[in-house]
Amino acid sequence: MSNTLTEIAQQLKDTDKKVQLIYAFNGVGKTRLSREFKELIAPKIDDEEAEDRKTKVLYYNAFTEDLFYWDNDLENDIDRKLKIQPNNYTPWMLQEQGKDPIAHFRHYTSDKLTPRFNPDFSEVTFSFERGNDEPTENVKISKGEESIFIWSIFYTLLEQIIATLNISKKKDQETDQFNQLEHVFIDDPVSSLDENHLIMLAVELASLIKSAPAVLKFIITTHSPIFYNVLYNEVNSKKCYLLEHLEDGTFALLEKDGDSNNSFSYHLYLKQIIEKAIADNQIEKFHFTLLRNLYEKTANFLGYAKWHDLLDTASGNKKAYLKLIINFTSHSTLSNESVAYPTPPEKKTVEFLLDNLIDNYGYLQPKRRNSMTEQTKPIAESNRFIALAKYTKNVMLEKSYKEYMEGFSDVASGEARSGFIEVITELEKCFPNPDDIIKESDKKTFAKLFGEYLRVENVLQNYDEFASLKDLQSIDINDSEAVEAFKSGHHLSDDDFAALTVIKMPAERKIQDYRSAYNDIRDWLRREKNANEKEESTIDWDDVVFEVELLKSQEIDLDYILEQIFENNKKVKDKTALVENVRRMIRASIGNRAKESLLVDFINQTDLDKLNDKASVIDAFFTFAQAEQRREAEELINADNLNTEAAKRYIATSIKRKFASDNGTELNAILPKMSPLNPQYLSKKQSVFQKVSVFVEKFKGIGGKI
Repeated sequence: MSNTLTEIAQQLKDTDKKVQLIYAFNGVGKTRLSREFKELIAPKIDDEEAEDRKTKVLYYNAFTEDLFYWDNDLENDIDRKLKIQPNNYTPWMLQEQGKDPIAHFRHYTSDKLTPRFNPDFSEVTFSFERGNDEPTENVKISKGEESIFIWSIFYTLLEQIIATLNISKKKDQETDQFNQLEHVFIDDPVSSLDENHLIMLAVELASLIKSAPAVLKFIITTHSPIFYNVLYNEVNSKKCYLLEHLEDGTFALLEKDGDSNNSFSYHLYLKQIIEKAIADNQIEKFHFTLLRNLYEKTANFLGYAKWHDLLDTASGNKKAYLKLIINFTSHSTLSNESVAYPTPPEKKTVEFLLDNLIDNYGYLQPKRRNSMTEQTKPIAESNRFIALAKYTKNVMLEKSYKEYMEGFSDVASGEARSGFIEVITELEKCFPNPDDIIKESDKKTFAKLFGEYLRVENVLQNYDEFASLKDLQSIDINDSEAVEAFKSGHHLSDDDFAALTVIKMPAERKIQDYRSAYNDIRDWLRREKNANEKEESTIDWDDVVFEVELLKSQEIDLDYILEQIFENNKKVKDKTALVENVRRMIRASIGNRAKESLLVDFINQTDLDKLNDKASVIDAFFTFAQAEQRREAEELINADNLNTEAAKRYIATSIKRKFASDNGTELNAILPKMSPLNPQYLSKKQSVFQKVSVFVEKFKGIGGKI
């Protein structure tokens, strides 16, 4: 059943469950739902009333990050600081309660990165410790680190609020500000975290939720299957949903029951994470938490009363194993450094106890590998999972990162397979400027070569080394502070870092241009076939497979493009440059490239400086696009003298199903009165059909009415 976000917010408010967990792809409307929920629970009021009003809802979403902004000291480029907008919460937590989010922040980033608040807690500076040298002051941290810092403040605030509400006597509580708090809405916390730390964050959050008083309800939205699945397995009294955005602009909140919530194979993912840490000799404290979690899930599934009953099959001292695991997994170790780093024998115990599970409790026993397989890699979008399953089956499990980078010989066929480095070198050598790909033979050569790039790049996405290589492209290697922070964040030695810098990666803009050219060639070939002109060609395209699923697997959604418009406009007050950037992004996208003119018109006709945040840009675009949709629909109907009501119905139906159809009588009904025997009838019908098809491609997903 379709609903507005306001109706869905009301449904969530009326549901009597401790936790409501919502999975949704990026761009569906999670952040907008959190805003609607906040307005439903605590609508805006004037300043006088606001002073006396108690907090009824606490929320974390993209707007929480808008409370923090950088002063980059553009004049001197020295005194860089993160400023905090005035608000009611951080002064109470930081000043009055003296709570410190720094340990939590460093737990997820680096113990060398230190935030420092000014005396009134309105500004934060960051320093980076560098061995025995003096610390580097006033570092500007990355966007991902900034998100983690803001989450750490929110988490510490929530932790203190729950501790306050758990004091039974109201008079003993430090404040009555939160006595009416009913709901906490958390939207996609810290998507920049790697999978290991994301699991740890979810475990921490679940533990905090379980400690909260029964009257406090939690609504959590996420696009991460792993984060969703950890919370599903960790919390009780929950209701689970899938949020969908329908073509008519409305939404559906579909309840997920039973096994549908287990589809992300959380226990298998935990197993693979631990196996990778063992293979890389990178066992850390949190791996003991994951190991215990895996034991708990296995014991629960097999019907054991206690998870440590599974230790009975392990040779040696069961009590010693149990003590070791509990020592490393006590709740206090999730937020401080009180427990020492695991010793080599303790690390070996992790491998021993994992083998105990695999050997004795029904797990399959594949050979350990250097990287996670596609079955256990967390995938945010279902179409990316399909693409991985199709293109990485078997071969990905047998080849190393080095082989995929440098090339290898296929054992079965003896065929030489080009590595990533060879493919990108050939691309840039043969096609330095994608705009110059004119001849049909060049189009075919490029399509085959770029298809090969998409396939090998897709497999490499599963390797941590490749993720580090891609992240390196945004680092100024002449900036020693940035380099040290990068090496620390990616756990790289000097030799590891040097090896990465040798590999030449094409610029992101160049890859976007290649994607655009690839899409253009695909569209050109399809038009050629439709026009029956392909028979005149001497080029055989039968051996070219366009990797549409791989393109879709890395598709950027419309909301992301709009957010980039907001970010780029802040940096460069030049609409010409902004339009060029947007054209590059949109042409590289299969699903959105038809919206190019719509986005360009929006940029040129909108005063972007008056839009204060990303949500405002998104709202303004959809308002603009829906108005354009009505205007262009009216122009199309009038220009071809179509039957107005029938045409509106046909266009609306076509947009809803995402394509126009010339089957049935719907199309015939919208045409102007003309005998089917009229020589112009078929050409008119085909012309109208083509115009409607173009219209649908441009406006599908925009919502609104015709």
